[in-house]
Amino acid sequence: MDRLLILGAGGHGVNCLEIARQMGRFSEIAFLDDGQLGKVLCDCPVIGGLRDIERLQGLYTAAFVAFGNNEMRERWMRELARLQYGTLTLVSPRACVSGYAELGAGSVVFPFSSVEPRAKVGEGCILSAGVIVNHDAEVHAHTLIYSHTVIRPYSIIGDHTTIGSGCIIGQSSTIPLGSHLPDGTILAKN
Repeated sequence: MDRLLILGAGGHGVNCLEIARQMGRFSEIAFLDDGQLGKVLCDCPVIGGLRDIERLQGLYTAAFVAFGNNEMRERWMRELARLQYGTLTLVSPRACVSGYAELGAGSVVFPFSSVEPRAKVGEGCILSAGVIVNHDAEVHAHTLIYSHTVIRPYSIIGDHTTIGSGCIIGQSSTIPLGSHLPDGTILAKN
């Protein structure tokens, strides 16, 4: 079984911990977080700060970046790649990801989310609880989609986008990179 380091022990980090535990493939999980050194969160120790990632290389077989900030998540994913850590994808056993969908490394799919056939989700994305990515939709890299949002077929979500909870992105819509859509946004085809 793999040993996993989770970078970031905030709210998103503990949710990722829960999903990693449910996956049942890790013999040990620990956090790295500069602001919570020495703490134990949800029975998981914070064993060091972010810069300790290099020192721990070889002791842990995989690492996961658990920051809600899109740019910070991308920066630390690049650092993990430079250090040759195994980058994994976390998928809740209570999510539904089609075998015909593409899911990028470093992404996480929360419970009750669905990624349909031919949908593409880029690297480092967060699909919070209850997100639906319909067939043939594209969610580009380092994007955060909050709970109960629906991305309709053939829509394209640009890199580094944040979409609030309860949004509907209409069929064949295009969201430019770096966009921030507030909770409850309903976007018809543009």
